[in-house]
Amino acid sequence: MKRIVSLMLCFLFVLCLASCKSKNKKTVDENKSSSVVVEEDNQKTFDIKTEVTTLKYPERWEKTADIKTEEDKVVFSLNDKTVFEIVFKECDGYLLGTYNGTPIYIVETETEDYNEKLMLEDVDIILQNLLEDENFKVATNSGEN
Repeated sequence: MKRIVSLMLCFLFVLCLASCKSKNKKTVDENKSSSVVVEEDNQKTFDIKTEVTTLKYPERWEKTADIKTEEDKVVFSLNDKTVFEIVFKECDGYLLGTYNGTPIYIVETETEDYNEKLMLEDVDIILQNLLEDENFKVATNSGEN
């Protein structure tokens, strides 16, 4: 429950930033485990087509992250480590909502890596785009299994 609340707060924060953002580039390399050039323009996304819906994720990760679409989930990895998954069936994750009756969960992996945390924060972009789709219904319970 705490994570979903944190994700929602991050989502609101991103919306606030989007309204007063400036287009800057910066290199992120806090832990020296990976170096990613991050463009702070959250409006540019690319499509991740699934059997349930098309997810939108920031372009800055398109060439850096490893994103694999499977039958019932999308796996987001960085440096051969899974950062999070978006799952389209009941699981031990946090229920975000449903899309045309299909549940959408997020399953996070604990991380201390700065770039992996940035990647996880960008789940807000996925959520923002889902919320704009009339076929998506936000979960009304805690969503924890």
